[in-house]
Formats: sequence, structure tokens, C-alpha cells
Amino acid sequence: MTFRPTNESTIEADIQLGAVEIKDAATDTRAVVNDANTARTTSTDALVVQNVDAEGHVPDWSDLDDIRTAVQVMDDWDDSNYCNVNLNVAGTDVAANTGTLNAQTLRVTLATDDPVANALEPSAPQAYGIDTAGADTYTTVVTANAARTHMSVSLQGSNDAIVSIDGGTTDSFYIPANSIHVFDNLNIANSAIIQGKNASGGNNYTNLAITIW
Repeated sequence: MTFRPTNESTIEADIQLGAVEIKDAATDTRAVVNDANTARTTSTDALVVQNVDAEGHVPDWSDLDDIRTAVQVMDDWDDSNYCNVNLNVAGTDVAANTGTLNAQTLRVTLATDDPVANALEPSAPQAYGIDTAGADTYTTVVTANAARTHMSVSLQGSNDAIVSIDGGTTDSFYIPANSIHVFDNLNIANSAIIQGKNASGGNNYTNLAITIW
């Protein structure tokens, strides 16, 4: 160490100090200086360093704990530990039971190009008609509201009937009394008149019901 007349001093070598204590100014409690990973208890006073944000705030570790827990839950999602998700409509869980429909009931619609949807022909509902008392001449039972390929015929009573799908031009189907029949792959034109008459003159049939779709 060199002293100069100007009362200034210059240190030109390493200076070693004796024991230096770091204490809590309020309680005069000494801090323990150890490696960061050294095991400690809640009663150990340690000197620590914390990161702060741009405004000097210390991070809220409770928020980070919540984030860690959420990430650990997502890490467990696999084929054996599924993610539990509740579907809801406007904040209310969808209905999971059977019974009366409500605003939370899920609806399923067939795609327009689905073969089943095409077969059902939702654009034009089925047509239905009934003739309660037969006659020897053709009587209109139902009129097609679109081109159709299926027909169901039921007949009560004890007398037979004949059903025509082209307005009585031909005697198309013989329907025995007290029977039900379904016909597929028909060619019923749009607006076609489906008619019925007695199979035997003077023997009127009863309740000839026809549905086409």
C-alpha cells in the first residue's frame, strides 16, 4: 500500500479480509452462505437471489405452481388417462340422459350425400291416404307429392281390393282382405294418383290405407 501527500491511498495488491458477516438488520440474524442446492429447513436463514420483472416485482410463485400442475395433468393425457371435457351450450352442460328434449340436447343430422339420407328423401315427406268404403270403380286414395319408389298398403275387412299406381290405367296390385303389404322399387311419378277399387263387383272393401315414400 502506497500513501501519497495528497492524502490519497492506492491499493496495488490483493486485500484479504477476515470474517465478514451478513446479518438481518432488524433481528441481527446471520445469513448462511451455501450452495443453492444445499438441503435446508424452514429455520435456516439463507442468502438468496430472486429474479424481478421490468418493474422490480418478484414473480408470484403460487401462479407458477398452478401452471406446473396444469402441465403435469396434460402430460398424463394418453389412451389410458383421458382428458375429461364437458360439452356445454351457453355455459350449461349438454343433456346426457334420455327423455324430453331441451335446449341442451345434442342433434345429429345426416350429410346430404349420405346414402341413407338419399333413401329417406327428407326434401319431400311421405304421403298417406285412406278410403274407408270401397266401390266397383276406382277411387283416389292418395296423390304422390314427389317421385316415389315405395308403397305400403293395408286392408281391413273381409273383401279384397285392387290398387293402381298410375291413375287406374292398369290393375297393378291385388290386395287380399285383412292384410298388409310393402312394395319396393316402384316407379311412382310425381303427382301420380294412387287409386283403389273392389276386387269383386259389389263386395266393398273396408279401410284401404296407402302410404308412399
